[in-house]
Amino acid sequence: ADLPHGWIDKCLDFCDYFLTGVVEYQKLITRNPIFLERVEGVGFIGGEEAINWGLSGPMLRASGIQWDLRKVDRYECYDEFDWEVQWQKEGDSLARYLVRIGEMTESIKIIQQALEGIPGDLMKI
Repeated sequence: ADLPHGWIDKCLDFCDYFLTGVVEYQKLITRNPIFLERVEGVGFIGGEEAINWGLSGPMLRASGIQWDLRKVDRYECYDEFDWEVQWQKEGDSLARYLVRIGEMTESIKIIQQALEGIPGDLMKI
């Protein structure tokens, strides 16, 4: 399929823009003492509970379980990219937030690598 002229560059520009937003969120929210007071130690779910309850994804990884289907089963093409599983051991609401913030950054890394790895004429895929 044909891609519109400049589409990949616009996607890469958006990735940079998005990462700037994530950094801003971290400054405004992650280090905010009021936010921390409300989420740190709240809503604890331990690793054993997470497994017993059938949790998956960020909920599981925020409970101290370093398990991501994309890494474990070499799901789709994820093994072709350099990225880290985002996890936290604390199991509280803050841990779940931090996993999700980390996943935003890692997702952008994957997108950038995928776009930069498109072979041949970037206008024809």
